[in-house]
Amino acid sequence: MACGSAGLCFARSLQGSGLRIALVEKQQEAALGAPADDWREIAITRHSLRRLRAPQRA
Repeated sequence: MACGSAGLCFARSLQGSGLRIALVEKQQEAALGAPADDWREIAITRHSLRRLRAPQRA
């Protein structure tokens, strides 16, 4: 089952809950670095980012 951005945010929000969470991706890592355009967008507010304690990507 694909969860997309909602599933990723939900999994991230469970950090510190004591549950063990595993994310499984079927695409090869190289494909993730150059995704095809699918015209979907995601918007997350600063409040949501702080709440999820999203790590900064280098």
